[in-house]
Amino acid sequence: MLGAKLKRKGVKSGMPDVLIFDAPPNLPGKVGTAIELKWGKNTLTKKQKETLRLLKERNWDTNSCWTMDEVIDVLVRCGYLPPQR
Repeated sequence: MLGAKLKRKGVKSGMPDVLIFDAPPNLPGKVGTAIELKWGKNTLTKKQKETLRLLKERNWDTNSCWTMDEVIDVLVRCGYLPPQR
């Protein structure tokens, strides 16, 4: 039901949940960061893998995260957040 609602709003299947269009400060040459959010035992779909591959080919930093700690680690590694204490 949520998927159908999002589709009506224009969300494309396979697109990452988080797209940061600013170049990551700590990753020279990268143009942005994409994060696919997962939970539990979920895995990437074929469309998600393909989209992440295409973004990576276009110099995006691509990530799949199952926990908030992983998301924070990505944001710190990329330079969007300061290192955690």
